[in-house]
Amino acid sequence: EFEFITPAGEALIQDIPISNVTQQDWKLRAILQGDRFYGPPFLYVPAGETAQYSVMFKPISKCFSTGKLLLQNETDGTEHIFGLKGIGQEPLALDHIVINCQVRQITQKVLMVPNYTNDRLTFKVVSDIPVISGPQTLTVKPGTSSSYTLSISPWKRGLFQGNKIVYMCDI
Repeated sequence: EFEFITPAGEALIQDIPISNVTQQDWKLRAILQGDRFYGPPFLYVPAGETAQYSVMFKPISKCFSTGKLLLQNETDGTEHIFGLKGIGQEPLALDHIVINCQVRQITQKVLMVPNYTNDRLTFKVVSDIPVISGPQTLTVKPGTSSSYTLSISPWKRGLFQGNKIVYMCDI
């Protein structure tokens, strides 16, 4: 059994060694079950050698997925079965930005938000910095990017920092 743990949007690849200790070359048909697991449909393992079958887990959002990899040996009829478990964690930040701004003036920053999926996505916009504002949601069409305008209105001088955004305010 294999367990994959990776942030959403990040691929994790595990190579599984398959050893052929026989005198015949093997052709293995791969049957991969489970959401967000990927791999090649066949694996060739020459006689007396070891080949790697690569399984990739790539979650597009926070999730838990189970699956199974079945490698059927078309040469001798044997099967190799592997259990798969994938955990998609919170995604990593796309970028780290620093915004210089003036006290008591509104500064705007346009951020490009990508959608790498085949689905229309609507994002809920949240900030832990009280002087930041903007639309509460953003919808991005499949395979495109949309702009999001962030407004910063600092009331005092200093360095303000948050989990997602860091910006510097000066007079």
